[in-house]
Amino acid sequence: MTLTALYFAYGAHMDIATLRERAGDVQVSCPARLAGYRLGFFGHDPVWDSGTETLVTEAAAETWGVLFQLRAAEWERLDTCMGATLEGNGAHFHYPVDVETTLGERLEVRTFRKSVQGEPRLPSSEYVAFLVAAATSRELPAGYCEHLRALPTSPAGYPVPRRDPAKRRHLHML
Repeated sequence: MTLTALYFAYGAHMDIATLRERAGDVQVSCPARLAGYRLGFFGHDPVWDSGTETLVTEAAAETWGVLFQLRAAEWERLDTCMGATLEGNGAHFHYPVDVETTLGERLEVRTFRKSVQGEPRLPSSEYVAFLVAAATSRELPAGYCEHLRALPTSPAGYPVPRRDPAKRRHLHML
């Protein structure tokens, strides 16, 4: 795949403002479904006092997300934010997946997965509400939005989202 490949966003990056803040002027493509994976939450995201999402293989599962077109410079900015390195030793790595769009088109795209999952941790209820709002605004299927709403959560222990400009570059490295 080239650096002009489509990016499958399944977490906070489904929110266009969040993704543009981290990667630049990305272009929205369309919703897409990834079969055989579910969301799992591990480690700690200090922005949301939450587990950080990643894809977990599960044959009967599916994860919905949004496809975005990224240029090389946007991929570089997003890689920096996600802690993804060419050597593959960062917090996340590029992961090729086959998705199906709402129009039935099958595409090979890239997404991110955590390099090391760590301990499972519930997402904060505030973070899940943010994911549901992003999924709803991107017109993901109502059943998937309900699935997100039903995820087990725990309330954040402090006001979220926590925005610390000094830590923004590597907020997903934990």
